[in-house]
Amino acid sequence: VRFPVCRASNINKLVDTLLAYLPASDLGLAPDVATADGPPAARQPAFASLLRAGAMLAQVHGQLRLRHIDPFRVALIEVACRRAAAGGYTGDTKRVRQAWEAFSYVLGSQVAPCLMLAEPSTDYVSAVAAPLPTPGAG
Repeated sequence: VRFPVCRASNINKLVDTLLAYLPASDLGLAPDVATADGPPAARQPAFASLLRAGAMLAQVHGQLRLRHIDPFRVALIEVACRRAAAGGYTGDTKRVRQAWEAFSYVLGSQVAPCLMLAEPSTDYVSAVAAPLPTPGAG
């Protein structure tokens, strides 16, 4: 892992915190289950707010950039799959990986807009000027 923030110990802490903020309905629990943080419906904005606030803090104090999202996503998936195996899960590992990949895309959908706003304009110009990775794009 090239970026220190993607260490397994940091990803473990992040996963625990994010799962604690997921609404109960997303965890397969009854929608009327209340928690210490309030009803599940009230927790969804807290989940998104936590992600955006963390992205902004990491951007200012840790130099987090949009290019770091993919290594972070890969580290998250690897740690989550290892935790499932270490926890004794013996089911379909492909489905576990798919679930965590989907979760990582949800995280990215909340974090990427905050990070895009602070990217240098030279990065946008370079991205637009680069040929697309499609057949016949040049």
